[in-house]
Amino acid sequence: MSNQSKTIGLLGCGWLGYPLALSLMANDFVVKGSTTQDSKALILSEAGINPYIIRFGENELRLKEFLEVDILILGLPPSLKGHGEIYQDVLKRLGSLISKLGDLKVLFVSSTGVYGENQGTVDEFTLPKPSSRRGENLLMAEDEVKSWGRKTSILRFGGLVGGSRHPVFSLNKKRGKKIVNGPINLIHREDCIGIIKGIMEFDTWGELYNGISPYHPLKDEYYTNVCDFFNLPHLQFLESEAGKKVEGVNLEQKLNYKFVHPELRPNLFTP
Repeated sequence: MSNQSKTIGLLGCGWLGYPLALSLMANDFVVKGSTTQDSKALILSEAGINPYIIRFGENELRLKEFLEVDILILGLPPSLKGHGEIYQDVLKRLGSLISKLGDLKVLFVSSTGVYGENQGTVDEFTLPKPSSRRGENLLMAEDEVKSWGRKTSILRFGGLVGGSRHPVFSLNKKRGKKIVNGPINLIHREDCIGIIKGIMEFDTWGELYNGISPYHPLKDEYYTNVCDFFNLPHLQFLESEAGKKVEGVNLEQKLNYKFVHPELRPNLFTP
């Protein structure tokens, strides 16, 4: 994909969106980034990102201006805290605006949480059966976004890790709670960025991708090693037949993607 005069809109410019924006700008893309906070808009501007304060239900002209891009990367969480509207209504409003924009390409960042915890080994060809309300909301959101047209792709990320973000740190604060054992399904932020850029480079739209590291040791083995590395107390696990293992078939078949961090060793993280 030629990036000459291409403008990318990041609706959601936080833990993943901000470094993604920096990476895209390093490849000479023009980037618009949205935030709900005035203070964050200044940070975006200082980094060279075109900042847009987007609060749904306010200033629709500003939202229309933001959507004047070549590719929209939609990374809104299901909670939409602070937006004042429920998730589905926000997406329907976006869809009505996007339907008038012709050749706009959309990448919707979803989650492997759409698969139920007891579905076993799953991939892009597995029918999701969510086991949580969040998973149900995400699956409904995917259906809404798919209805926008064939130039919409869906990217389901596993558990996001990178920098100081790793499940072991939050789980260790809940040491009294036992964790159901099963395969890990995680992905490093650098690979999240690499996959998104790969989709843009191959110009593949109307597709579904599971963004997940091909590294699936059981949680008890993996988290015990991570706890030992950081001198943290060990977590407690419940032996169970439950669990899911998420595979990303289309990453290899359609993108020929090679992981930067195929094994999520503890030395990649800073507590």
